[in-house]
Amino acid sequence: FREKIGDCESLIKYNEELLNRYPTSPYTEEALFGLYYCHQQADNAAKAKFYKDYLAQNFNQSRFLRMINDPKSIDKENTALKISATKTYEEIYNTFIEGDFNNAIAEKKKADSLYGENYWTPQLLYIESVYYVKSRQDSLAIGTLKNLMALYPDSPISAKAATMIEVLQRRTEIEDYLTNLNVEKAKEDSFAVVEETVKIKPKEQVTKNETRAPVVTAPVSKGLPAKADTTTFRAPVMDKKVEGYSFKPADQHMVILLLNKVDIVYVNEARNAINRFNKEKYYNQLLDVANVVLDDNRKMVTISTFTNVVEASDYLEKIKASATTDLFPWMPKDKVSFFIITSANLELLINKKDLEEYLKLFRQNFSGK
Repeated sequence: FREKIGDCESLIKYNEELLNRYPTSPYTEEALFGLYYCHQQADNAAKAKFYKDYLAQNFNQSRFLRMINDPKSIDKENTALKISATKTYEEIYNTFIEGDFNNAIAEKKKADSLYGENYWTPQLLYIESVYYVKSRQDSLAIGTLKNLMALYPDSPISAKAATMIEVLQRRTEIEDYLTNLNVEKAKEDSFAVVEETVKIKPKEQVTKNETRAPVVTAPVSKGLPAKADTTTFRAPVMDKKVEGYSFKPADQHMVILLLNKVDIVYVNEARNAINRFNKEKYYNQLLDVANVVLDDNRKMVTISTFTNVVEASDYLEKIKASATTDLFPWMPKDKVSFFIITSANLELLINKKDLEEYLKLFRQNFSGK
C-alpha cells in the first residue's frame, strides 16, 4: 500500500491489525516504520512519535530506525547493496553461460536468500530456464519463465519466454510426433565438425601432356536479395597471404559466430535463433547452420554458403545488428563475435588453432566495410 500506490489509510489499518494479532512477527519493525511514516505524512505528529519511540525502545539497532534518524546513511547502504548484488548475479550469470550449472544453482539460491528477486535480470532468468529445459525439469523451467514475464513484461525476452512455455507444455506431444516419424534427435551435448561445411574438393590431377580448356561457368543464382553495394569496400588484394591464409573475394564464403566460454546448451540456443533468423530474413536462400569446435573454450556456429565475399559481408552486417538485441539478447556481449571465412581458411584455422593470425587478415580486408 505504501510503496506501490501510496495508500497510507489502508497501510495504517492493516499494519495496526498485524501488530495487534502478531506482535512478535518478523515484520514488526517494518510495520512500525510504515505506521510512523504514514502518520508523519498525515501530520499526525503524536502518533508518529509514538511509533518511533516504540521502535527505538524495542529495536534500537533496527535498520528502519536508522532510516528515520539518518536516511543518508541508508542511501549509502542501499547503493553498496545494489553494487554487491549486481556483481554477484553477474558472476552467477556467467557461471550458467559457461556451463558450471551445479555451482550456478547453488550460488543463486544463496544470493536469493540475501537479495530476493529485486536484482534478477530477464537474461539471468532466461538462461536459468534453458538449463532446466535441458535437464528436463519442465515445471521449474515454466515457473522461471513465468517469473520472467511477470517481472519484465516489456522485455523482448518476455516474448521468447511465452513461446518457450507453449512449446514445453506440448513437449510430450512434439516428441511423440517426432518419434513416430523416426527422426533421430541431435545430440545436444556434443560437437561435431560437419564435413560438408568444411570439406575441400581435391584438385583434379592433370598429366604433363594433357591440356584442358578452361571451363567457364555462370554464377549460380540462389535467389539472393539484390546485390550489395560494393562501392563501400576497399579494392581487394587478390591472393594476399598471412601465414598460409589467403583472401580470395570471389570464392565462396561463410559467416562465423564465435562464442568464447559458452556451454553447448547455449551454443545450441544461439544456433536455433540463427536458424529462425534465416527462415524469416533469408527464406529464399538455402543456408546451412552448423556447430564447429575450435578448442575447449572457443566454439563456432557456421552459416554457409555465400557466393562471394560481398554477399557474406552483407549478411554479416545484418546479423550483427540483430545478434544481442533480437536474436540472443540473453548472451553476454563480450562472449560474442563474428567474422567471415572461406572453407579453405576454416580448415586451416581448425588445424592450426591460431585465430588471431587469421583475424589479422580479416581485419585488413574488412575494415573498410
